[in-house]
Amino acid sequence: ATDRIGRQLDDNEQAQRKSQREQNGSEVRSVELERLTAEGITLIERRNCLELFRDQAVELFEVHTGSSWRPRSGSLVNHRTLTAAMIDSRDFIAAKRRAETEVMLPPGPKVALTGGFDCNDHRLIWDRLDKVHAKHPDMVLI
Repeated sequence: ATDRIGRQLDDNEQAQRKSQREQNGSEVRSVELERLTAEGITLIERRNCLELFRDQAVELFEVHTGSSWRPRSGSLVNHRTLTAAMIDSRDFIAAKRRAETEVMLPPGPKVALTGGFDCNDHRLIWDRLDKVHAKHPDMVLI
């Protein structure tokens, strides 16, 4: 079941990438992308739940039998398909994804400023921001 959900998650990721490329600013395309994103989050939660069930079953097996659980064949991680080329490919795709998303994120530590309705002393706010800026000159104000 975990493998099946993993395949569905891969299909969902491809559908999200396709939907991102096809975005034209219309409400229909935005809603479709939002639906795919929500579906992806649900699939991740389902996969995590199944893995938790498996891990809990392993622990209970060990408690009740006194010996560790071993799968009938294979292991919890598929080592056969996990090669150096596979790891390098995953690292490349992750780095590419980070490079694409970080274009919109300026470098430097992010500093968020919050306050309630009664927080309107602008001199105090600027004083604190100046102190933070002195400590982190490359800060990004959110």
